Formats: sequence, C-alpha cells, structure tokens
Amino acid sequence: MIQQLGLLPESIGRTQLATGIQVPIDLYRCKIDWIGGERDVEIVSSEGHMPLLGVGLLHKHKLTINYPARTITLK
Repeated sequence: MIQQLGLLPESIGRTQLATGIQVPIDLYRCKIDWIGGERDVEIVSSEGHMPLLGVGLLHKHKLTINYPARTITLK
C-alpha cells in the first residue's frame, strides 16, 4: 500500500519484537481524511505485510468493538 500511495521513507528506526530481537523499521508521513478533518500521521513499516497507523488517531474518541456482532464503532 505504501508503494501504491507513492510515499517515501522519512527516516529509519529500530523496534524490539516480543522475542527481544531488534528489527529496522521505515517511518513514513502522510495526510489522511479522518472524521471530518485532515490529519498528519506517521506510518511504521517493517518486513510484515501490513503497515501500522498509530493509535494516536483514537485520541479523544471512543472505540467500541462488539466481537460477536462483528461490528466496530468509533465516536
């Protein structure tokens, strides 16, 4: 997805996995439309298949996950 968006790495960092192994991560920045406004966000990417968008997007919001009903609500 990062390549499809044409994002370029802003910097390179390191993170520690649950196993204790340290791995390099690429850090990107982009703007997204989020609940009626534009937000500048950091994206973390490593060798995994899915880049991560920070939980900072949830700040000042209430996230409800109803697993049996398979629904998610964000207020």
